[in-house]
Amino acid sequence: MILFDLTMHDAASGLPGLNRRLEALGAHFGWPARSLGALQVGLDECITNIFEHGYSATGGCGPVRVVAVSSGATGTGALAQTGTIFARVEDWGPGFDPTGVTAPAGACSEGLNASLNAPLGQGLRLLHHLCSGLRYRRDRNRNRLSLQVPA
Repeated sequence: MILFDLTMHDAASGLPGLNRRLEALGAHFGWPARSLGALQVGLDECITNIFEHGYSATGGCGPVRVVAVSSGATGTGALAQTGTIFARVEDWGPGFDPTGVTAPAGACSEGLNASLNAPLGQGLRLLHHLCSGLRYRRDRNRNRLSLQVPA
């Protein structure tokens, strides 16, 4: 079942509305706080990176579509699995597969100061940690990243 389908054009105006929708859905479906938090942080990280890096040539503006799907869903692109929350983020920026990128070795294991000095990948490391599944696909001129979080 599709829970919502939202398109935003910048992070500043789009993320607060997305978080309100997620909180309402979490309350309605009884999602554990940990699952809701993981989904919110994961989506925030994805969307912020899209606007900062993927749409940097357009001043950080461009369409980002977020589709949230609950377990038991049917339809195109939806995976049905008990106790799982699925979300898909789509953008039309340059192709980038975050599932194949990890943080520099030892960046987080050496403590906060080391991770702050790491050149890249900390947000991606966080995303891999929060989500039980990530899938990326480039479809024509569109990036599609699917996130999976246990409910």
